[in-house]
Amino acid sequence: MTSKKNVSGKSPARTRMIEVMAMKGLAPRTQANCLAGICSLARHWGRAPQALSADEVRPRVVGRVERGLSPRTTNAEISALRLFFADAMGQPDKVAGLRSRRIPDSLPRSIPEADVERLIQGIDRLRRRPADRGGGGASGR
Repeated sequence: MTSKKNVSGKSPARTRMIEVMAMKGLAPRTQANCLAGICSLARHWGRAPQALSADEVRPRVVGRVERGLSPRTTNAEISALRLFFADAMGQPDKVAGLRSRRIPDSLPRSIPEADVERLIQGIDRLRRRPADRGGGGASGR
């Protein structure tokens, strides 16, 4: 299969994807990452990405998950695939069923012991403070 190039030297599929990303207002770095993900998929199969079937797209994603790529990485790739196939190429069936992975909750950073103690002392001071400091409410009449 030969790839037709437009005047700028980019394939029509790449040009269309760039147009869609620009219309969505994606940042330049996000656009570059999306294009890199689609190029990686094309290199993996040795064919133009729009010529791939759903049976070729899904195993690539599953394989990357099984190899231990982080959820953030695979979610970015899934988003790029959805953008390319569903939005740019009008082939949503090729990415049907691909779902983003849950990103595990991260634990909060440790709070220094002195800060925890100051926080607890501040709560104790609030508890001991009188409820009404004579703020001019109706009860003072």
